[in-house]
This record gives sequence, structure tokens and C-alpha cells, in this order.
Amino acid sequence: MDNPIQLTEKYERNGWPSLKRPDLKPPEGWNLSLLTSLERIRTHALSPDGEAIAYIKDGESLSDVYLLPLNGNWPARITTDRPLAPYWDDETPVWSPDGKWLAFGIKGHVHLVPREGGMPKKITDFATAASGPRFMPDSHRLIITVVRHYTDQLLLTDIDGCWPRALTTDTLGDHWEARPSPDGKSIVYLLRRFDDLNRLDVVLLDIETGKSMTLYGKPSTRALSPKWSPNGQWIAFLAQETERDEIYLVRPNGAGLHQLTNSGCDVAQFE
Repeated sequence: MDNPIQLTEKYERNGWPSLKRPDLKPPEGWNLSLLTSLERIRTHALSPDGEAIAYIKDGESLSDVYLLPLNGNWPARITTDRPLAPYWDDETPVWSPDGKWLAFGIKGHVHLVPREGGMPKKITDFATAASGPRFMPDSHRLIITVVRHYTDQLLLTDIDGCWPRALTTDTLGDHWEARPSPDGKSIVYLLRRFDDLNRLDVVLLDIETGKSMTLYGKPSTRALSPKWSPNGQWIAFLAQETERDEIYLVRPNGAGLHQLTNSGCDVAQFE
């Protein structure tokens, strides 16, 4: 390029600023009010028994949670005052393993509602804000994310909103995407290190002892979407170690790390 565009990373974290295109104009008849008048159905989650889907519907001014039975009945509206949220910055509703509870965020706090219906209950009054709910296998305890000392930390509470227990306290970076093991004795999460913002580590934490161990971590390499195998013997995740996003496997004790896929294309999602 004769005049290369100088880009500066936004907020020194991630995301690039958009560039204005004065040479482009929207199609005739299209405008902002028309776009926002369209309802968007998004971020759905299937219930553990496979009989219902929780999802979010964007309207003109709200992004409310709905529950759709798969037997042909009409969807039930779970929330009525959830503020409009961009789909790329919103969280998917989370089911408890027993299918009796649904967790989601409203106005910066984690709320719960029984599957049979009722008013959403805020369970994170102990914090100024909370997000990222994840149920433990017992369907009673939850892992949530709060900001403390400018760092995302993981706490353990329950469906009654009891005073939480801190699972992470270090200030090495942000702690994200907690996933409990099938037996509920440990969790795996992502550590976004402040000394290398292009790095995401996979870390395992023993809930009882509080001891942690890095299962995967390499300079300027991002790991994503850690998930347990049903028997708890393996942890799968995506890593950008090569030119593609590939699936890797590792044992909870750190042994057996290896690349599972070599498809020649990026792996976006896996279950």
C-alpha cells in the first residue's frame, strides 16, 4: 500500500477501531430505526432433558429471556425488563445440570429463575457486579465472575446467594470461562495474563485445597473453550499454536498433552 493505515490496538487489549467509509452509503430505504425494529432470536441453550430451549430475543428496547417448550407450546417470557444488549457482548442463559434452574445476567448481576416460572431472583448482592454463572454438578452451587482490584476473579456461591468463597485471588491476570469437573472437585479456567495480552492459559484448580496448575500455556498463544470429557479423564480445548485453531487434549494432571485435530481449517466450536 502507498499509504499504509496505522492501527493502534483499542484500550491496549483487543478489538480494532472501525474505519469510516464515506464512499459507501446504506441501501435506499434502510435506516437505523428499521434495523432495530427487527427481532433477533439468539444465544440459545438446550435444557439437560432436551425438552426446552432457553434463548434471548432482541426487540427494539429489550433483550429478554424466553423459554420455548419443544412439544409445540408457545414460548414463555422469563424476563420483562432486561436492557437491550449487543449479541457479541451478551451471555447465553445457563441451565443447572438437573434442569430445574436457569441463570442469566440482568443489569450487571446474576439472576436465577425456576424452570416452572417465577420472578428472577438476584443472587449477587454481595458484589457491585457479577457475571459468567456456571453451575456445579450438584445444581446448588455456582461459580461466578466478579471484578476485584481491576482483575476478573472467580467466586463460589449457591442458588440462595450465600456469602461467596474466593476461588482465585492472584493478580496475574483475568480468570475466565470456569468449567467444573464432573465430580465437582476441581475446575478448569482460562487465565489471561497481563504480562502477555496475546496469551491465554488453561489452568486447573483444586477446589478443596486451592492449589492450581497450568495445563497449557505458551507465550503469545491463546487457548480457548476448555471442556471436560464426561468421565473427567480428559480436558479438551482450542489452541492457536499453529496457523489454525485446532483441538488439543490434556489429562487433569498435565500429562498426555497432544494435538487432536489437523484439519487444515479453523475449528470454531466443539462439544
